[in-house]
Amino acid sequence: MLLGGLVVALGLILLADTTGLVAVDGFAVFLAGALVVYGGYRLVSERARHLFWPGTFVLVGAGWLLVEVGLLTGAQARGLWPVLVVLFGASLLRGRRDGSLFGSPAIVIATGDGGGATRATALFEDARLDLRGLGVPTPAAVEATAVFDDVEVVVPEGRVVVVDTTTVFGSVNDLRRTRPTGDPDLLIEATAVFGDVRIVD
Repeated sequence: MLLGGLVVALGLILLADTTGLVAVDGFAVFLAGALVVYGGYRLVSERARHLFWPGTFVLVGAGWLLVEVGLLTGAQARGLWPVLVVLFGASLLRGRRDGSLFGSPAIVIATGDGGGATRATALFEDARLDLRGLGVPTPAAVEATAVFDDVEVVVPEGRVVVVDTTTVFGSVNDLRRTRPTGDPDLLIEATAVFGDVRIVD
């Protein structure tokens, strides 16, 4: 609900700009709104387990939006920086309780008789997914997503791998020493956004 509300608010601001009700820089509003939406998504999807980075995105984006629509001056927005210290302290307290700070890598293993899916996601922290010994079925699909950090996927020897890549200021590298040929039995869907996905054996 929060995420939907943020998107609606962003759309209303952009609509006010395009219809001439409010004179703002549409592109700047879009970028600032994107920061707010992304931070809000992180807070909702992680149930506020990690506060610092999502909160930083929301704070910076919201301050930028308020300056663009004329509700705050640049100096007033910059004066909100102590909130970042509060968020960092709250993250330290939360991290001490949960054993994580900026967003520990989420690794989900799901296998079944009809096939399996393995996912590794790195958000501001490295993640390593070792497929050796996991009993990953044949064929199988692996999702590796790196956002502002790196994911390393360790592939068992003998698997014939196909890599489907999507990159945004990131890279996907197949660094295996051996690359068997034949019918593919392992699909790696690698997404790198300001990060790297490395495939090794």
